[in-house]
Amino acid sequence: MSHMTKQHQPLLQVSGLTVKLRGFHNAALVVEDFSLILERGESLGLAGESGCGKTTAALALMRLLSPGLELARGSVRISGEEVLDLDEQAFDDVRWRRLAYVFQGAMNAFNPVITVGDQIVEAIRRDRTKNMARERSRELLESVGIDGHRGGAYPHQFSGGMRQRAMIAMALAADPEVIIADEPTTALDVVVQAEILDLLNRLQKERGLTTIMISHDLAAIASTCDKVAVMYAGRIIEIGAVEKVLGQPCHPYSRALVMAAPQSDQDFRKINPIPGTPPRPDERGCGCAFSPRCPFARDICRAEQPPLRMVGGSTVACHLVEEL
Repeated sequence: MSHMTKQHQPLLQVSGLTVKLRGFHNAALVVEDFSLILERGESLGLAGESGCGKTTAALALMRLLSPGLELARGSVRISGEEVLDLDEQAFDDVRWRRLAYVFQGAMNAFNPVITVGDQIVEAIRRDRTKNMARERSRELLESVGIDGHRGGAYPHQFSGGMRQRAMIAMALAADPEVIIADEPTTALDVVVQAEILDLLNRLQKERGLTTIMISHDLAAIASTCDKVAVMYAGRIIEIGAVEKVLGQPCHPYSRALVMAAPQSDQDFRKINPIPGTPPRPDERGCGCAFSPRCPFARDICRAEQPPLRMVGGSTVACHLVEEL
């Protein structure tokens, strides 16, 4: 029975992950009760405006939070094994080997004075000789569409698209089970964006990767992900199958995001921007954080934070979802 249970553990299970501003009281939460379950080979998109906690939640999974933030509580299990309570040396075996990260802005993520190949070698070297690591580095570059001999070039000698491909190659260096890609198409032209998304799709299918993609681009999430989680003010407010959440969004914020996204057959003047901005962590009240911007908000929305609950195939945090 225990063997069967172990077989059926989800690959990634995150429960109650909460990040707060260091030195502030518990009310100043940057990420609150972030929870999700991903099976092997599944892909999840994290959507929401800037400042909603997407990147912070992902960095918390990697234990790479900036000094101004601290992990307040939460659980991260990989194939049933809790990893957040490991000491730093033990967690080094998790980071990059089981969880890998493709950082936003590849130019800033690479060391400018070390060749791209040597930086990939550094990620590989732990259990390989230098020659083996160099050969593996060439293979990785070629797997993402870069001539292996270009590993001797410096980051500034790569185009933006090539740097992004090289960053993906580095993330693959230790054969991780989960890859988190943070805005992988930022600052790239539309042709290169499509190439990067095709590359991620191909690698996921070929390697059976489980992926989390953080993006403002709902079209990119729709084309690459099975599930989508919409975040607002540090919380997941809707999560479900991508065709359900983006095709028939239940939460007013999810609806507003979809309405604000340009469509290929839509005149730009018909786009409906969302008025206002997300609240800062120390400005959130006790009710629904979206209520000051929500056209449907009522007294209960301003007084009580709605729990996540299953409604019509999605999991939604909204008091009025049945009416809407």
